[in-house]
Parts: sequence; C-alpha cells; structure tokens
Amino acid sequence: GSIRDHALRRLLQDHGVGRRCGTSLELCPRIHLALLPLCISVLACAVDADGGSAASMPDMIVPMEEHMQDNVLEYNGSSYRVQDLTLVPIAGGSFQASGVLAPVAAEGGQTLLLPVTWTYVTHVMVALLTTWLALRAPGMLLALLVGAVSVWPLSAITGEMVWDLVPFHLEWWMMALNSVIVNILPTAPMLGCIIWRWQKQARVRAGYFVYFVFWLNVLWTLGFLQFKNDWVSLVNGLTALSLCISLPVRLHALYSYDVTPFRVKNGDIVLGFGTSLSWLVCYTVWNAMLVVDFAPGLTLQDILFWIMMFLFYYHTGSGGRIEDYFIMARPIQLSAYIAGSDWLGLIPFFR
Repeated sequence: GSIRDHALRRLLQDHGVGRRCGTSLELCPRIHLALLPLCISVLACAVDADGGSAASMPDMIVPMEEHMQDNVLEYNGSSYRVQDLTLVPIAGGSFQASGVLAPVAAEGGQTLLLPVTWTYVTHVMVALLTTWLALRAPGMLLALLVGAVSVWPLSAITGEMVWDLVPFHLEWWMMALNSVIVNILPTAPMLGCIIWRWQKQARVRAGYFVYFVFWLNVLWTLGFLQFKNDWVSLVNGLTALSLCISLPVRLHALYSYDVTPFRVKNGDIVLGFGTSLSWLVCYTVWNAMLVVDFAPGLTLQDILFWIMMFLFYYHTGSGGRIEDYFIMARPIQLSAYIAGSDWLGLIPFFR
C-alpha cells in the first residue's frame, strides 16, 4: 500500500495534478512546447525527467487509497483513469513511477469541462482583451491591471486562499508583493507614454526605468541556482547572466548616442529599442526553461507575448522591427497573465 501510495504521488506530480502552479495549467498536453525553439523541448524533457522528490509535493492527497477505486482517481471534482502504472527502483530506496492519467468523461460526455481547460481559455481570452484595450482604451487597461491586485486584500478579508496560499503566510505575502510589482511597475510608465502623451525627457526616464525593472526580473532568478545542481539549471543561469550583462551594455550605447529608449508610434503603440532580436530570442528560451521546471503549461505566457507583439506589429502596418514591440507587449501580457492567475486562484473550482 505504501509503495502504491508513493507511486501514485509521483505519477500525479509528473502530470501536474495537485502540484501548486500559479496558473493551474497542469495536466494539459504539451503540444504548445513545439511552438518554441526545439531546444526548449529537449531541455524541458531533461528538467521534467528528474521529477523531484515525493517530499517536495504538498500532502494534498492523504492517503491515496481514499481517492482510488477501480483504477480511477477522483480529484478536485474530476476523474482520471490510471493506466499502465509501473515502478522502477531508484537511488535512496525510492521509486520512479510512470503511467498515464486519462480524463474520464463525466456523465453526458463533458470531458472538456475541466478546470485546466477553462484556465487555458481564460488566459487566451484575457490576452486578446488586453491587446484590444491597449489599442483602444489604454487608460481603462491600466486601471484594470492596477485594480487586479485587489484580489489579495479580498483574500485577506474573506480568508480564502489564492491557489494554495494561506492568507498572511510568508508565501502569500511574497506572491502578493510580486503581483503588485509586476502589475504596476513596468506597465504604468509604459502606458503612461500613450495616456499622458509624455514628452521626450519623460519618455527617456520611463524607458530606462522599465528596462531596469526587466533587468531586475532576470537578475533575481539567479538566486534559485543555489537550490539546483543539474546542468540544465546551470546553463539557464549562465543565460540569465548573459542577459543581465548585455541589456545594460545596449542601454549604455543608446544613451551614448542620445537615442530615446521609448518612442510612441501612431499615438497608440510604444516602441522600445533596448532589446535586439537575438536578446529577445534568448530571453524567451531562458524564461520558458525557468518556468517549465514548475509546470510546462506556464510557457503559455511566452507564446502569448509573441502573439501580442505580432498583433501590434501588423496594427502599425508592419512598421519597424518586431523586437521593437516587446517593450509594450511583454508588460501588458505578463501583468494580465498574473492578474488572471490570481483571480482564478481565488475560485474553488480552479483550485
């Protein structure tokens, strides 16, 4: 019984069921990984192969036998049939589990009505809505993104968890602070260039500030290296270090030649010149590899900001270079993505 209990935990962890993820995108097919460079998929397999230890998974299902009947696992209101479960002994007296979790159709055959499905749909719809608002009503968009952080006071008042974050615990405070920083710091100055029609000097200050926030966003991930000892994390850490070095070098070049880091095009698009195409591709791979260790579904955010960049690019009549649209697309997309994740995490259905 204990061996099966451990095996089922490992199987659930490998498929993402029951593991904390800010977007609840687990248990989804990893087809979207193919849209990223091939190296992401290869390295993702290397990261996911380790699977982590059973102790790293929260005790959300104890004991497993209470949730199993006729090889069907009942979890979070959904049913999954466990198929081809096998155990392979590994070092330390533990076991590596492998198998398949197949969603079981509910009565009426409504298999797609799973929380994870609606999570994907919600994130895509939010991305499309924020893209439209950015072009048509940037002031309203900024108000919505800033107001989205109210989910944390609401969680504190009602006592409801956001995902598995208990109000006022350390992780709850850290994620609340992260939401405030991401939703406001890079987005407000960038949209301010459109909303308030800032002149050159104000755009210069806003541009360097937003790029500084991006630089910090990459830099702080280097702190995770001390908890990792695999070659994938090391390579990704070196990539982050390269990004942190190259961005200030380019910004210094812009400053030396008196090039404004931000420029407003057609009155509704902010172009940024602080990142080259090669830097942007490197950033995408780095970010995807950073989040895929938590859940492959989190790489959806990298796909969405590229889509948003191309939408802005074609909106302006294909003017400029595609990488120039990053500085507008990424803050909006990431803010909307985190805001959507926070509010979904407050709803028991998605938890």
